[in-house]
Amino acid sequence: MSCKPFANSEGDHMDHRIREIRKGVGVSQEQLAHMVNLTRQTISNFERGVSSPSLLDMKRISQALRVPLPDLLSPELIKPSVAA
Repeated sequence: MSCKPFANSEGDHMDHRIREIRKGVGVSQEQLAHMVNLTRQTISNFERGVSSPSLLDMKRISQALRVPLPDLLSPELIKPSVAA
């Protein structure tokens, strides 16, 4: 049985949030994987809901995508900030 620690009453939104934000900042799965020291397959598994990221992975992903962790966990789409 798979544990989905970041699911809410609206269903599993984390799967799509990582993908939406990653694409929004123009980063490929391969690039994100390299940035957070994971494999592209692991990122793909997170985005497809096959597996769930640990809290440490979520922190690293949020930092790599320059999105506050609460925004990454939010069910509402928030545009990522772009570093100047």
